[in-house]
Amino acid sequence: MQRTKSDDMNRKEADPRGGGSYAAAASSAGEELQENLLVIYNALTSRQAKKTYFIATVLSCVSVIFYAVAAVSYYFFYQGYLPERITNIPIYLQYGYVYSHSH
Repeated sequence: MQRTKSDDMNRKEADPRGGGSYAAAASSAGEELQENLLVIYNALTSRQAKKTYFIATVLSCVSVIFYAVAAVSYYFFYQGYLPERITNIPIYLQYGYVYSHSH
């Protein structure tokens, strides 16, 4: 339900105190909240938003599939093209200064 300025003016004129009653203000705030929620709901469920959700979902699924294919391919190429000796030799890394006693 759309509210107009004339509706607000009629409410103020109906109240002899001029400022509107607490119940009218609470009702007005409730209606305004409901209208704002309805606008948000309509924006989130619009045709354009649904299309965007669909495209984002499809792209995410395709990206996950491509990532999985890349990870599996990397593993098999690594196992297939590197010699077994290289993948099984232990490597001892030494950091820092190494002092040699050779004279």
